[in-house]
Amino acid sequence: GDSGTFSFASYRDPHSARTLAAYAASLERLAAEPIAHAALDAVKVALLGQELRPLAARDAGFVDFRRASVGIDDEYRQGLRDRIREVTARDLCDCASDLRARLDSASVAVLGGADGRDEMLAAYPQTRITELGA
Repeated sequence: GDSGTFSFASYRDPHSARTLAAYAASLERLAAEPIAHAALDAVKVALLGQELRPLAARDAGFVDFRRASVGIDDEYRQGLRDRIREVTARDLCDCASDLRARLDSASVAVLGGADGRDEMLAAYPQTRITELGA
C-alpha cells in the first residue's frame, strides 16, 4: 500500500527467531537475484485480479464503505493498477535491498509465550521486550 508500512507475518510459529532470519534471507536473495519475467508477470496478474475480482453484493457494499471512509476513489485505484503494471524486476530488487537495510532497526512483534520470548532474546540479545500481562 501507500502507508509506508511493510510487514511479514507468520502464524502459530514455534521458531520466531529462525523465521525472522528467513525473512531477512528472502530480502537478501530478492535484492541480489532479479525475479524472472514470467514470475513477475504472474504476480502482477494475481494482484490485479485480486483488485478487480467481482464481489458479492454484501462484500461490495462493505468494500465501498471502507474505501469511501479512507478516501480511496476510482481514480486512486486506477493509479494503483497502473503502478503495479509498471513495476520492474529491478524495482523489486531495489525495494528488497531497502527493506533489508531497514530490517535491523524495524519493530518486531511476537505474540506468544515465554518460549518465543526466550528464543528471540537468545538470537537477538539487543531486543527490547515489552510484556503484556495475561
